[in-house]
Amino acid sequence: MNTIISSVMHKKLFIIVSVVILIGTGNSLVLGECIIEWVGDESGSIITQETSRTLEAARQLERALLPAGPGFIVEDCGDGDDPEFPHCPGCRATKPGWLVDVCLDGSYTKKCLYSNPECGWTHYGTWDVVCESTTTTTISETTTTTTVPIITPNYWARTYGGSQDDYSYAFAATSDGGGVVAGYTESFGVGYRDVWALKLDNQGNISWQKRYGGSGLDAAYSILQNADGSYIVQGYTGSYGAGSFDILLLKLDSSGNIMWQKAYGGPNFERGYSIKQTLDNGYVIAGYTGTDGSAEGSSNDILVLKVDGNGNLSWMKTYGGSQGDHVKSITATSDGGYLVTGFTESFGAGGRDLFVLKLDGSGDVTWMKTYGTSGNDVSYANGLENEDGSYMVAGATNSFGAGDFDFWLLKLDSNGNIIWQKTYGGIKRDVATALKQTTDGGYVLTGQTASFGVGVYDTLLLKLDSDGTIIWQKNYGGTGDGHAFAIHESTNGSFILAGYENSSGAGGYDYCVMKVDSFGDIPDCSIVGTSNAVMTPSNVSPITVNISAVSFPNPVTTVTYFSPVNTFVSAFNFCGEATLISLSSFTASPANKAVIVKWQTESEIDNVGFNLYRCTTETGEYIKINTELIPAKGSATQGAGYEFIDKNVRNRKTYWYKLEDIDINGVSTLHGPIKVTPRIIHRLFQ
Repeated sequence: MNTIISSVMHKKLFIIVSVVILIGTGNSLVLGECIIEWVGDESGSIITQETSRTLEAARQLERALLPAGPGFIVEDCGDGDDPEFPHCPGCRATKPGWLVDVCLDGSYTKKCLYSNPECGWTHYGTWDVVCESTTTTTISETTTTTTVPIITPNYWARTYGGSQDDYSYAFAATSDGGGVVAGYTESFGVGYRDVWALKLDNQGNISWQKRYGGSGLDAAYSILQNADGSYIVQGYTGSYGAGSFDILLLKLDSSGNIMWQKAYGGPNFERGYSIKQTLDNGYVIAGYTGTDGSAEGSSNDILVLKVDGNGNLSWMKTYGGSQGDHVKSITATSDGGYLVTGFTESFGAGGRDLFVLKLDGSGDVTWMKTYGTSGNDVSYANGLENEDGSYMVAGATNSFGAGDFDFWLLKLDSNGNIIWQKTYGGIKRDVATALKQTTDGGYVLTGQTASFGVGVYDTLLLKLDSDGTIIWQKNYGGTGDGHAFAIHESTNGSFILAGYENSSGAGGYDYCVMKVDSFGDIPDCSIVGTSNAVMTPSNVSPITVNISAVSFPNPVTTVTYFSPVNTFVSAFNFCGEATLISLSSFTASPANKAVIVKWQTESEIDNVGFNLYRCTTETGEYIKINTELIPAKGSATQGAGYEFIDKNVRNRKTYWYKLEDIDINGVSTLHGPIKVTPRIIHRLFQ
């Protein structure tokens, strides 16, 4: 018996894996770390047709073997006289072969078909999917090993949001290979803005999503994961605290539930923008305060506070001059101190100048310097420490460079003196917002650009060597605005960017997360472009500033009372692919103590199935009501009808429903909402 695996060509990225066909009793197909086992008896009857499948294995098998639909030959059956197949004696088949059909319930049916109509015999069975920790197994002597292209969405761009504006400012990689993204939402919640956190897997699919907020404005600007899998979310709250705004700190468990929550501030306003874990497993937070600090009448002062691992305040200090001083990041340094970056209107050469403030472990000033000219030179990005003790600071300047504002990168020695400085940009406005050192000793620098791309603003990503020379550069975006505020390097050299955009998605601005390869590409993605930023040496000298730390007067720690609330959004594909599900109708009809939800598709391409969600208000929190995925029944050329009866409703109460379709890549699309009110059906006789 021969084994045949045909190579499959596809427009998307191929990852080559080894596939082994096991010949003999209980044939199996080893695919990655999953084994698809042949189940059936020799009479041809179906022994099992299991509906619970390992989704990834099912996707891989379908991509590898069925790009053009069912009926792909994977194994030669032999001829009709083969003693192993006595069901059709004397019949010689011209094109015998195993064919695999994808069933609507997710199972795979393997058929042995003969082209000679006189045979009239078909052998049925199913493919059963079993995940193993290893692909090592005992096999028969007759084996064939070949390579099959398996399509996996390793690189992607997704958006997440509701009908209003949702802004993401923070991303942290998680120990499971995924990540968590945070910011604030105006689409959900009881206040105008609520903190919103989403846990994503390594494909950008949502694991959980929760909002936290009160009646005021609440937002997150930083997030990190602790060693125990918990999370720290930092931002500000207008719902609780001593003043109009206070610094907010939430500790969440691995599922997003609140472990403790606190606010820190005075009688006016305080906002936090950056947090880092300290060597003693506490946290240091940087932001600014409108409460009077070191200068009488100061509009904003730099604010830094240290808390222990339980959120208890250790110290809280301010730094500033007579004008506005704005913080954007804090970094814990190897000497036990801290590096604070931002921009100041109180000190420097004029306008706004970038500042770097070096503190010791107690928050006292080691040195402070400004960098700039009479123009505007600012930092909206983070700083970092190199292994040799030098520092990198990123910002934007209109004093030097090719255009209005350009990216600005400075390398400083341990005392704040400039080692080198460079600008990057085009003829319009380009502002850096995030910096990361890479494993090769270089850097990636990202932010917003008006010089490149198709939108008003797009995301610009520069890969630099250790001297700041450009290795490659990419821009990402649609016709609207796109902004990145966080970047992370994965273990394989790829990069994850997080921010927000309004070119696609559910409405307004949405969270946007992109995973790009080590060259900044997303294969077959229309939003990726190559930019031509110009690198220009800049020339500025630091100015030393003499300031001292001032203890924050009468700091107040407040326990806040946020409760996590599940939200419902789906991931949208930002790569410009067409919607694969064509829906002709979606209705909900009242019944006695029930609602009958029906929908009809015109066509379904790569559809896995559907989920239904219900809510008691149109814009509230939608809850999934089906316990298992509703399997797809349509195809690329033919639609299908579906019906779901919801019995967990009350008569005379109004409900809204949303329908979610999910494709083989895990990307989903929402439909609805639709509105219905169940009614009581009166009967003359019971």
